[in-house]
Amino acid sequence: MSLRTSLFLFEINCKYIFFTMTGVAVGSGWQAWFAYINLGCYYVVGLPLGLLMGLVFDLGVLGIWGGMIFGGTAIQTVILAIITARCDWEKEAEKASIRVNKWSSPNPQDEEEDQSEVQQ
Repeated sequence: MSLRTSLFLFEINCKYIFFTMTGVAVGSGWQAWFAYINLGCYYVVGLPLGLLMGLVFDLGVLGIWGGMIFGGTAIQTVILAIITARCDWEKEAEKASIRVNKWSSPNPQDEEEDQSEVQQ
C-alpha cells in the first residue's frame, strides 16, 4: 500500500471521529471552544507542520496534506475527544433542560395578542 493510500485511509477514519466530536461540541453549546481549538490546530500546528513537511523535507503536496491531517485534524480530534470524555454530562443535561424550558414555555403576552385578534 502506498503512502498516499495510507494517508488517505487515516484521514477518512479521523474525519469520521472528528465530525462526531464536532457535532457533540456544537450540540453542547461549546461553539466558542470549538472555534479556538479549530484555529489553533489548523493555523498554529497544522499549517506550519504542513509547510515544514512539504517544503523543508521536500515531500511536496503530500507533505502539506500530511501536515494538515496530523497537525490539524488528528490533534483536533484528540482534543475534542478528551474534552468530551471529561465532560459532566449530568450538568450538561441540566443546562440543556433549562434552555429547552426557556424557549419552549409560552409567553403570556403572545397569548393575550392571540386572544385579542380572535375577538376582533
